[in-house]
Amino acid sequence: MAVIRLRDSYDQVPDFSVTEMEQGGSAPLRIETAGFSDLRAAIDIEHDRSRKVYVDTARGITQQDIDDLGWGEGRINEYERRYLENPNARMFVAREGDRIVGYAAVMLKNDGAYYVDKLYTAESGKGWGTHLLSTAERFLHEVFGASKAYVVVTENNQEALDFYLGRDYGYVCDIRPGTDPEHYGLAAKLAFPKKLLVKSLV
Repeated sequence: MAVIRLRDSYDQVPDFSVTEMEQGGSAPLRIETAGFSDLRAAIDIEHDRSRKVYVDTARGITQQDIDDLGWGEGRINEYERRYLENPNARMFVAREGDRIVGYAAVMLKNDGAYYVDKLYTAESGKGWGTHLLSTAERFLHEVFGASKAYVVVTENNQEALDFYLGRDYGYVCDIRPGTDPEHYGLAAKLAFPKKLLVKSLV
């Protein structure tokens, strides 16, 4: 059974957490608001998963290309600004004992829609992603007042597509490479076609 603590004001209380008590013989899974000290572990998980998903020999994308995107201090500072200091965003980590096993980030983007902007776990099939997504969706609805949650998934990431489609997300449209202003240089090489998905939160 999950226990969620949520208070009335987003600004006053950063405590929006879930403790999942039923984890078999393993340590209880705890999902909580991320802090700066959590960013290194979260980014390492994203880096590792990106290597597994985006290396594509047919497109000439190597592991070195993924590594060259930069996963060090610059990205830590970027995520601090984007998710921790931004009043229109929130980041959560999943912790099993003392180990961070995944993270999710939500935010209001410039198009006026609320997104599950990031969701990565150290392993698949453990239920960590499901708990992170549930927490992210509840936060969007209960704190930000969102009626819908959007997510963008690269079309080559079938595991992620199956994950979201299996949790009531529906297809909206394709996003062609080159339409994202954040893509330039090496990132443009790695700009896979994407799919925009949406889920009603009401």
